[in-house]
Amino acid sequence: MTESYIFRPIRTPLPQGWRSGHWQVEAHRSNGKEAWCAPVGIAWTNYVAPDRFPPVVEYVLVADQFRRQGVAVRLLAAIFERWPDALLTDPISPAGARLVSAFERHRLQCVAVVGG
Repeated sequence: MTESYIFRPIRTPLPQGWRSGHWQVEAHRSNGKEAWCAPVGIAWTNYVAPDRFPPVVEYVLVADQFRRQGVAVRLLAAIFERWPDALLTDPISPAGARLVSAFERHRLQCVAVVGG
């Protein structure tokens, strides 16, 4: 099983009053023979003023049948690999708080492996 990540800039049409710079980052899963027909997870990322502010991950959503499998953590890792200065918004649910904690543990493990 492999996952790949697609960074899609959201262009036109945009809702009234929106500036360009929003991204939908998608996690796609394949078993080598066939792929799941839709993203297994998505993250909405706001990067409307790259000259002034880092990207902000607004929310992460994983399809029900793929939850609790690390999809969201790997999705965030792909985002931070592309944009190391990205920020996360505060979690709005207990599940979001667990995700932030799991992602922070993941980042610490990566730093320990790379640095040490």
